[in-house]
Amino acid sequence: SGQVIYSDNDELVTKESINELDNRIKSQKGVEVIFSKIKGANHFFKEKEKELRNEIEKYIKEKTSLI
Repeated sequence: SGQVIYSDNDELVTKESINELDNRIKSQKGVEVIFSKIKGANHFFKEKEKELRNEIEKYIKEKTSLI
């Protein structure tokens, strides 16, 4: 399992690349990856660090809640 965090304003990675990665992962058995989008962020999430941290913390809480 894992998480991919991306932006709709990424200047290095296209939306098509994100969709292709998502499709490739979905075709693998037993692999679960959550895709999270941060609106308006650039590739390095400049000035969106708080939103990035929130997405990471949310994922960790969800994945460790059963431990």
